[in-house]
Amino acid sequence: MGVVPEQYRTPEPTPSASASSAPAPSVIPGTNLRAGKTPGTALGPTGVELRFVPADPDAAFECRPPTEAELAAVRHSSVGQTGKVAVVDIAEGWSAVAYFYTYAGGDGKTYRATNDGITDGGKSFQHVGPGWPGSHTYRGIALADGPKAVRTARLCLND
Repeated sequence: MGVVPEQYRTPEPTPSASASSAPAPSVIPGTNLRAGKTPGTALGPTGVELRFVPADPDAAFECRPPTEAELAAVRHSSVGQTGKVAVVDIAEGWSAVAYFYTYAGGDGKTYRATNDGITDGGKSFQHVGPGWPGSHTYRGIALADGPKAVRTARLCLND
């Protein structure tokens, strides 16, 4: 086969706009959350739209002791023996929780670590971690004040 002259070549199709070429969702100001398509929503880490709870400019972010239900939820989900627990209220019954726990290592030594999570009044406990952006796909919520509350709860452990 020889080379086909330019005037006889079939033109390449022009790529059409697709989801991959759509602009990236914007970040909600003051958060690390991407805005959802629907007003009042944010995108979770899997791209699912979540109900968005905006920041409360009057939030105090003060530590308090856990309720019995919150303490039970933490102990149920802990990987070791739970020590000090600090709780900071976020919004709508949600709280940030930070706690120390100890566990036995394979070398026979006991180790101490810190864990973070959120709870809805102790009904459930979800681990989040110090870099949590504030959204939780499986709980269907994005809390603008969540990361600040988690950082505050971690600081309370050292008081």
